[in-house]
Amino acid sequence: MEFAEKEAGILVRKLLGVGHTALVSKGSGAKDLVHTGADIATVGDEVVGDAVIEALRKEERRFAVYTEEKGKIDVPEGEYTVIIDDIDGTLNFKTGRGMMPHGTVIGVFEGTLPRFEDCIAAGFLEFNSGNLFYAERGRGSFIVTGFTNGNTEEERIRTSERKRIEGDFPLKISYDMVALGTLGPEIVQSMGTFQWPYDARSKALHIAQIAAGDADALVTADNVYGGRKRIGPEEIGPLYLLVKEAGGHVTRWDGKDIGEERIIFTPGKTPDVIVSATRSLCQDISKRLYELQEVSEYLRSKNI
Repeated sequence: MEFAEKEAGILVRKLLGVGHTALVSKGSGAKDLVHTGADIATVGDEVVGDAVIEALRKEERRFAVYTEEKGKIDVPEGEYTVIIDDIDGTLNFKTGRGMMPHGTVIGVFEGTLPRFEDCIAAGFLEFNSGNLFYAERGRGSFIVTGFTNGNTEEERIRTSERKRIEGDFPLKISYDMVALGTLGPEIVQSMGTFQWPYDARSKALHIAQIAAGDADALVTADNVYGGRKRIGPEEIGPLYLLVKEAGGHVTRWDGKDIGEERIIFTPGKTPDVIVSATRSLCQDISKRLYELQEVSEYLRSKNI
């Protein structure tokens, strides 16, 4: 039986609500660490993931499931895949004292070896604000302000129309500095003075801001310092749809849209991507990246 976009959207919103409720119920113990290191995890990550997986087990449809904390699991495996980032911004959740962004990302995809463009519905629930960003394929991208307080009124969101780095006002560009690793400082500097650079330590928040027109671009990569942090497809996989439905683009550093690429469920295989408001802005950023010797050497090391 075909899984319609509207039905998938309802499931995404339901699962995000389930995860949030489970986290709140856990109380202060949710911030206790499960493991430490460059890639920390808290009890909260486990609580959210377990609650969402249990909710999926009760669904009539069967799904293959991938979570940040547990990797790829079967519930049992079915015709569709659900990708979950239990808590994006775990460090913010642990140490941010309720002032830094963090939340759950969930996407529903066609098939068990999905491409980015196979996402049917996706959402990001930011826990501090209680705001929900979500998209349904072919319908658009939306924000529900105060979703965790019971609000259901949705507002259509669109990306900005920024086409180039130079302009009448600085580009609002964010950098995933951990993922960029040693390339980070050089890349930020290469964009010149036409930017307001920042990193809120939540890739999902940056992507949501681009979809909503509140930011212009994000540059991220798979160049993590010495491989000490695990980077997977948990945010870009689902939120590719959020950006595309809002009118934006997600490309590799060479400017090629990643939509037709398979999502690789292997830690350390996140694509080097640009998320931006417009295709031309992606191309402008791509051009500047390729002018950097450090970037050229990095891409050659990956046979790109």
